[in-house]
Amino acid sequence: MAYGCTVMALSQKGPISADRLSTGGGEIAAVCCFFNPSRYRSRVENYGRFRANIAQSGIPLLTVELAFGGAPFHLREEDAVVQIRGGDVMWQKERLLRLGGDALIRAGYRKLVLLDADLLFDDPAWAERVAQALDTLPAVQCFSVAEHRYADQASLQQAIAFAHLDNGVKEDVAPGLAWGIRSEVFLEAGLFEYCVVGGGDAAFSYAALGLAHGADAWQTTLRHRPFLRETGSAMLAAYQTWARRFSDVTGGEFGYVEGKVTSLPHGVKRDRSYALRHRLLVGFDPERELATEGGGAFVWTDAGSHRREGVARYFSERNEDLSFPKSPQMDFTGTGSFPQVSSAEACESDVLRCRGWRK
Repeated sequence: MAYGCTVMALSQKGPISADRLSTGGGEIAAVCCFFNPSRYRSRVENYGRFRANIAQSGIPLLTVELAFGGAPFHLREEDAVVQIRGGDVMWQKERLLRLGGDALIRAGYRKLVLLDADLLFDDPAWAERVAQALDTLPAVQCFSVAEHRYADQASLQQAIAFAHLDNGVKEDVAPGLAWGIRSEVFLEAGLFEYCVVGGGDAAFSYAALGLAHGADAWQTTLRHRPFLRETGSAMLAAYQTWARRFSDVTGGEFGYVEGKVTSLPHGVKRDRSYALRHRLLVGFDPERELATEGGGAFVWTDAGSHRREGVARYFSERNEDLSFPKSPQMDFTGTGSFPQVSSAEACESDVLRCRGWRK
């Protein structure tokens, strides 16, 4: 499948202009975002490796880069970026993906891939399989197995879509990293943008799997999710409203495609504070505490200004350039001491796997 990989080199300080994007003759494109308030070297290096890997697949990639205040941008125009300035330091991933995805849809793309900007796909044909799967399903996770690398450890996880469809495992899975979505779903439902210290991957995946609303959703699923358990009733109400809309649009259908993806290391796992970080948002009311400014990034309103310092400090305390020497027990190749996890044995096809669940 040919994608017509037109490079989109843009510099933008205001809202993204759709008329400056080319379809490149294809129907599918990828979007990622980049923001680096603590100016970690590892983020820049990982992005370079990620971009080179994506280029091998032939899928057009649009990167939305956000620079805070007067800080310089990190990326080059030839890296196919849209650059916007502004916003307060917080987790802006879903907000920036929404801006980039909207622009790609206005440019004519009918299928989007939402990517983290530190991934390596094992098989360059992954994008073709995702495009095929989106012919029949509205949302598709773009892999079945993920290797998460940190400076001090690494682990293999099943994609949450694969785990849920095939064996019901819902804990210790990879909820995000890479999802394909049809343009009409993106337009009608959007993304849940309020996970401003992280956690948006879990928010998206539980909506896609149809586990985020209904009479028993809190008891069965959501009370275990730190991004809701720690934040309070206003955040829960906003999330369930969005999740219900997302599930209504997709009909509860989702899938995945076979393949492995690797998430590159940037710091040690403990410094992510995956559960504790959400305590920065106790009593969070996103619709009162967040606003957008000219370029489209989030800023704190007066009602949320008391969170500004703590949330910004969280990013500097992630220590993403911290590294450890490799030990004999730590194999970063993905072949040595790691157990070989393959979902192919459970699949009817080792080329394309996409099954749906309907509510």
